[in-house]
Amino acid sequence: MINASHNPQLYSDIIFFEKIYRKYLPLMRKIAYETTYDYNISDDLVHDAFIKLADKFDLLQELDEKKRVAYITRTIRNISLDYNKKTNIRNQKKHDLFDDSIIDSIPDLSLITM
Repeated sequence: MINASHNPQLYSDIIFFEKIYRKYLPLMRKIAYETTYDYNISDDLVHDAFIKLADKFDLLQELDEKKRVAYITRTIRNISLDYNKKTNIRNQKKHDLFDDSIIDSIPDLSLITM
């Protein structure tokens, strides 16, 4: 465990990132939900976005507020769209496993008379 009290810069960085998290979490959740329509997935994607944003910590500190908001919203939007794209491809592959000719070979039971 890192003791931030012995490192003023580290403490300052932690405070900055916590402010970013608290300030933008609702907006990021909203954007992710509007893309996925699933609260659980949205939360996962927001956390993925914060991990990605942590890698760009220095950049986030340098940006003015408008550019920071744009960067954060673009990050969560891209992550959400990528998720949807991967999910749609995965679902399409599952659908492609079933050949429509199989469905055509199933007899229509309503035509059978008793």
